[in-house]
Amino acid sequence: MHKKIKLLYGLVTLIIVVTSLFFGIAIKKTWKNDLLFIPSNDYGNYTVCFDELFENEAKTPAQIQNFNTLYKDADVIVRVNIGKNTKHHKTYQSSYVEGKVKEIYKGKVIEDKIKIVESIFIANKHLSGAEGSLFFNNGEDYIVFLRKYPGDMYGKYDNTYVLTTGSISKYHVTKDTVDGKCFLMTQKQSDNSSLKYKELKKYDSFTLDPNVVEFYDSNKKNINDILKKV
Repeated sequence: MHKKIKLLYGLVTLIIVVTSLFFGIAIKKTWKNDLLFIPSNDYGNYTVCFDELFENEAKTPAQIQNFNTLYKDADVIVRVNIGKNTKHHKTYQSSYVEGKVKEIYKGKVIEDKIKIVESIFIANKHLSGAEGSLFFNNGEDYIVFLRKYPGDMYGKYDNTYVLTTGSISKYHVTKDTVDGKCFLMTQKQSDNSSLKYKELKKYDSFTLDPNVVEFYDSNKKNINDILKKV
């Protein structure tokens, strides 16, 4: 009887191990074979809606509250350039892009190129921006407030960061002036997915809350003050 129980436990354990290995290899292969794209070329006609936070990817503006907290919560604050011909990566649940670090205002990076999770889910000709996230535009500079990405993904996301919050952590820069914009989307526009990405691509992010737009705009002065000190 005891031998049969041991054999049964052994068989169950073997099945679990084999199943885990199978799914692990399958998922790893999926992560390895990301779909490459350039947002303005490939997703201009995709509709956009506001989405809840992706797990481990960001905080809400309410959790940030003020610029000092935004600064404090960031592991790294950098000026990053997205190359003109850089390909973005679509993963099974989000997207990310690689940017070249031009200046560091807080923290350290181990390489001059970093991966930034864009927190946008892409499916069925539709884009869901977590906490108002939008793609980085190719050929542009941004000041970004980043946290080290907590996932491991079999080492895929080494040297990878995520915006502290989707709607108030990315600021477009022209020369040495922060001129980014946060778009105020109505609840109806989000629910009906009535706006296309090509209508929003000039914005850094979007929100359903007018207070977040005000928060975003007030942060630009603080960031410009930081740039003047560099």
